[in-house]
Amino acid sequence: MKYVGYAGGGEATAGILSGDVEVGISGLSEFVGQIESGEMRLLAVTSETGDVAGQPAPTLQSAGYDVEFVNWRALFAPPGISDEQKAAITDFVTKIHDSPQWSDILAKRGWADDFRTGDEAAEFIRTQNDTITATLQELGL
Repeated sequence: MKYVGYAGGGEATAGILSGDVEVGISGLSEFVGQIESGEMRLLAVTSETGDVAGQPAPTLQSAGYDVEFVNWRALFAPPGISDEQKAAITDFVTKIHDSPQWSDILAKRGWADDFRTGDEAAEFIRTQNDTITATLQELGL
């Protein structure tokens, strides 16, 4: 298999639709329009469950692969910020998360809401790093 890296979902979509690549991996929201129109076929999602346009999506686990991988984002700050700065940033991001506008964006894009802060977020990132590192090493990458 040859890996082709694209700068974003738009380029990946173009690569798949043109036939330059046979398979693409991205966030579901990048490809959902093409899946719904029939231009692309959804092979599997990497999350434990998933759906496209209200229909259940096949998962890697249902195909027999013991893997779950979610597409997450995080905000990071330099290590020397004060507790007050850390609290202010966390409060600001929490306020955005709790807003109706954010709920609307989650629904519109079909994103799962997995909001974590503080020690819970730090532990999640450590676990993700360990899992991804082990997977890449197992694949020889």
